[in-house]
Amino acid sequence: MNITGSIPGKTQTIPTAIFVAIHSGNMEVALLWGRALLDVVYLVSFSPDNKIFLY
Repeated sequence: MNITGSIPGKTQTIPTAIFVAIHSGNMEVALLWGRALLDVVYLVSFSPDNKIFLY
């Protein structure tokens, strides 16, 4: 099973984008992707209609 990966020139997941940016020495891009990922997690976790943690 493939958890994360990309088709060169077509797709890229956020973890792969962060990994590639770090290894190419582009920390600014890696930090922007990390911030974007944290923003999405925050918005999903604290949205008013979030029913994930309500049992």
